[in-house]
Amino acid sequence: MVIEGWYSLKESDKAINELLSVYEDYVLTIKRCRNAVYHYQKDILDKRVEKAVSEQEITTWAGALLDEFIRFLYIYPFKAHGVSEESLHLQKKYLDLVGWVPKEAGWVMWYETYISIFQYYEGSNSSLLKRTPENDKSIEATFKKLITIRANPYISMLSRIKANA
Repeated sequence: MVIEGWYSLKESDKAINELLSVYEDYVLTIKRCRNAVYHYQKDILDKRVEKAVSEQEITTWAGALLDEFIRFLYIYPFKAHGVSEESLHLQKKYLDLVGWVPKEAGWVMWYETYISIFQYYEGSNSSLLKRTPENDKSIEATFKKLITIRANPYISMLSRIKANA
């Protein structure tokens, strides 16, 4: 289970750690569900599986946690190097090695938009808009909106997570 791997690696991330600590009962429910699925059961639909899929919030929590793990893995190369040409290169190599780029994930779309804005300002991507004062205003307005967006839509739907988290 990815959560057990997270604990074993002793990684730290505020959003992931909060989702795991505030919803410890869900972590246990998911672990029990996994055990019921991967070990022989006399009943086809085990009670542990029923419990794991019976509540809407556990599904929402699982979606929130998945998005946060995707975010963490996607930006992992930047953790040590910050945003630089080296970290962009390392990220590409890392994602090639993993063989996975979650294009539909909110964090990935947010990050790629952020990088496009960064490239626009430095003029390093000729396929982007031409640098003009009008485009600068438009890009600046987009960036201001971007930094206010919560890329993980599930977080605001969770009852145990504070709205300002």
